[in-house]
Amino acid sequence: MPLDFQPGLLSYDAKNDHSEKVSADGLTADQVQVLRALALSWENGFRNNVFQNYREFYNVVNKNDGFVNVAPVDLVSTDFTDNIANQVVANRTKYNIDNNSHTVISSGMPAEATYTSVINDATKNLKKNLTSEFNGKTVYTDVNENLTTMQAGTPTLLNYAINLYNSMQGMYYGELVNPTHIGGHAVNLLCAGVRTVGIGFQKLTDEMTAKNGSGVSDRKNPSYAVTFDHVGFNIDHDANLTKEVQNRNVWGTSTVDAQLNTIKTAQYHVNKVPGTKTVTPTATDVQKATASEQQKLADVKAQAQQSLDALASAHQSSLNKLAQQYNDAKAQVKANYDVAVTKAASVRDAALKATGVVGLQAYKAQLDSAYQNLVKADQVAAQKLAADRDAKIANIKKAENVKLDAKINELVPSVDPQIKQLQDQHQAVIAHGDAVLAELKAENKAAYNKLAEQFNVQLAAIQRRENAKRANEVRLANNTVVLPSAVKVANDGNIDTVAFPTASNPLQAETTGRVQTVSAPSIVKTATQTPIAVAPVVTTVNHAAENAVKSNESSAPVVTQTTAVAATTNNGTQTSVASTADNKATKADNSEKSVVKAGTVAKKSESSQKVDQSSMSIVALAATALLGTLGITYSSKKRHN
Repeated sequence: MPLDFQPGLLSYDAKNDHSEKVSADGLTADQVQVLRALALSWENGFRNNVFQNYREFYNVVNKNDGFVNVAPVDLVSTDFTDNIANQVVANRTKYNIDNNSHTVISSGMPAEATYTSVINDATKNLKKNLTSEFNGKTVYTDVNENLTTMQAGTPTLLNYAINLYNSMQGMYYGELVNPTHIGGHAVNLLCAGVRTVGIGFQKLTDEMTAKNGSGVSDRKNPSYAVTFDHVGFNIDHDANLTKEVQNRNVWGTSTVDAQLNTIKTAQYHVNKVPGTKTVTPTATDVQKATASEQQKLADVKAQAQQSLDALASAHQSSLNKLAQQYNDAKAQVKANYDVAVTKAASVRDAALKATGVVGLQAYKAQLDSAYQNLVKADQVAAQKLAADRDAKIANIKKAENVKLDAKINELVPSVDPQIKQLQDQHQAVIAHGDAVLAELKAENKAAYNKLAEQFNVQLAAIQRRENAKRANEVRLANNTVVLPSAVKVANDGNIDTVAFPTASNPLQAETTGRVQTVSAPSIVKTATQTPIAVAPVVTTVNHAAENAVKSNESSAPVVTQTTAVAATTNNGTQTSVASTADNKATKADNSEKSVVKAGTVAKKSESSQKVDQSSMSIVALAATALLGTLGITYSSKKRHN
């Protein structure tokens, strides 16, 4: 088997095939490594041959990568890339990917199972180190995958190898159509940034080989999908930096060197077979053979170039002819146009002469006049048309209004009862609402009156209690007189008692009541005055209550504004001094009640709370006169119970 990779196919002769057999179970691990070694050598042979002999293809692929006219570094197959290839094969087998589908998501596998994911996981530490090392520069990852099919009619290792060789010929050289059209497989392999290749062999299932388009012609022997997963890094599109990294010992240990050495040794080993001539080629023979082949290739390229030049010349000649034909046709068209214009001008001039018009301007003026006449005629017609239109519109409106009035007159009798009914219903609703509102107002008024009555009763009770509290207080100017209470008060020994003797006149005793001993009232001045002693006040006792009072012991009655105080005039008659006070109190009480009924809480007038100073003076004088008439004297002796 050749280790280089020149254009051309290999012919297989099964009769002279003495290579290893391949079992029905498929390739062994050692056989896989032999095929990896051969495929690696062929890929490197393609890259070097294209760079040496088809440089324009190589430069087109690498024009943006910094490798124009820079020779590529040979690919390697190591334990690092073998692990990548084996993982790719395992994922393809797991997700049932056939030989016509790449190891990508669109083939029906998850993202973590794709070849790019496998490569990124394997190279992440290396890329991290390179990115850190070349800080400030861009580290590009060059990864791609090629895919082909390998099969054999005879289950031998040589047959599989020849089939793979011929398949790769079509995959690579078959895609070098011209520098502007290079197939994807060839572009992937010619990328100078890649440094390693993981070559995997996926055994196809019977279902895969039976599919239409599988390309498998002999199904009795195992067939394989062969994957080429290329890996490398390009440092900032700098060829020198990139090649320096490619030559580092970071890509693993080669796993195909032993196989390549074995193949090279076998190529120069000659089996001694009886009846045959043993030939051992020398280095000179090899060089001559190589030179001869290179000359043949140069001759073929020269012939091809001559053919290409002849074709280009013929093409250019055809273009020139077409351009001349185009120019000739264009000139002819222009000449025909000029003749037609001249002829038209002649016809026009003849027509002008036939109408008697000497000049074109006069003819134009005649046409303008005709046009203006036509415009005037059109304006008259348009005005008449507008008038007719307005008349028709007016007639139509009049007719429609008549129809509308008739329709309204027809509808009104039927609508009026409905309107009357709705109005009656509306008034009924309003009347009902008024009745409900009046009822609610009456209920609210009754409730308000009841609350007002309760309020007035409570207010009257409060006023009575307040009047009762102030019943024993009399204001004299700035002084307040506190009269003794009607309730019996124990003598604390500090108040002198006054003895009132029994009246000598029986009639007077009958009309004025029984005279009792009362405590001396005290006069309380304002904060700037001191208490002073005043004359005792005599009160009358009602006969109806006489039986309930002891002869010589009784509590002093409370003297209020309504208390009756008997006074004796010069003619011996008695008048009620307090009657006037009673009337005043009654009027004040009535006045207060009227204020409450008006809804106003007013402060008692000062005249109803205080006794006028002159009136109280009269009361005091009357009391003094009464005491004198009765002959009542003060007793300095204390009363003992």
